[in-house]
Amino acid sequence: MSRVKYLALRFVIWYGTLYGLLLFLNKDCKAAKKKESELPNVKEEVINNFHLQGMPSFGYVGSDYVVLYNHIKADNQQQYGPLETVTYVTHGQYAYFDNLGPLMERWQAPLSIAVFAPGSDYELAFKHAQYYRKCSQHNQLIADNVSFHFFFPSDHISPSIHEVDRDSPQLDCDRLTEEMKRLFSWGLLTELILHLCLILRRHSENSSYSSLHQMDYPINAARVIARRCAETQFVLLSDIELYPSPGLAKGFIQMVKNNIGNRSIINDVAYVIPVFEMVDSQSVTVPADKEELRTMIANKTAFTFHHNYCPICHKVPNFEEWLSDKGDLTNYHTYYVPSRENKNPFCNIFFLHNKK
Repeated sequence: MSRVKYLALRFVIWYGTLYGLLLFLNKDCKAAKKKESELPNVKEEVINNFHLQGMPSFGYVGSDYVVLYNHIKADNQQQYGPLETVTYVTHGQYAYFDNLGPLMERWQAPLSIAVFAPGSDYELAFKHAQYYRKCSQHNQLIADNVSFHFFFPSDHISPSIHEVDRDSPQLDCDRLTEEMKRLFSWGLLTELILHLCLILRRHSENSSYSSLHQMDYPINAARVIARRCAETQFVLLSDIELYPSPGLAKGFIQMVKNNIGNRSIINDVAYVIPVFEMVDSQSVTVPADKEELRTMIANKTAFTFHHNYCPICHKVPNFEEWLSDKGDLTNYHTYYVPSRENKNPFCNIFFLHNKK
């Protein structure tokens, strides 16, 4: 067989396989779309049942989102006294819950997370939360300190929201672990199906509800919800994929106590923290302290956050001077107080502050 005929045959086989797959997915997507369109409008019934079935505190953010505050409450949740600890305030969807373990290992203080869970994403988010609370490597840290607040658009409420058993003391971790493994193993195939279905402008049963409906992620609403639910005087506004320095919560509170006579540093100041990211490599681990960070920056395995996309957005004032400072790493203090003049319109910061 000539090379031209061989290449032509390979093209026909490849094209035919792809066309067959697209036809299969198109049928699957149409079925999912039909199934979805047959769902009843459960908004009014579900909201009424929030009051009738013992659902914990719920409310609204604006007129668009229903919120289930403390839907899964931290086992150690309490009313903290002034200057006792700091709450890590964050948000996300269930696919990012794998960050909770390493984050809490370093934070070891309260964490408040707003979970965007529209439609069928609610049940998946609930299962993921239970898995990480009960069956993961850091399950005790997560169960003791993390409070989950679920929210969703008022016209995208899961009809199964009252069917989950939130208070069941028994949880079969073996069964749940196997179920989670199946969810994870289908991840790559799910992504392929999603992209092919988006090409066809249809929906897939295997994709997340928010992706299928092409929903924008409501980051501002998420931040408001998570911050509102914090039970401490001070909070750290951050993302779920950012891991804090070990001991940051205790060190910050001690710094404030050492300056307790200066009320302005308690009430009127946002304490911005520098943020860094690492190269994507299994051989690189998150630095434990500034000394390790300094080494990683020198060998170019770490750099300022979003350095390749928007370096000005997370620029650290007096960065070189701060990096070379080898002072007491356990004694927290303010390093630099910038002027409010010449504001950077692209600035995107993460900071601690008094929420009162």
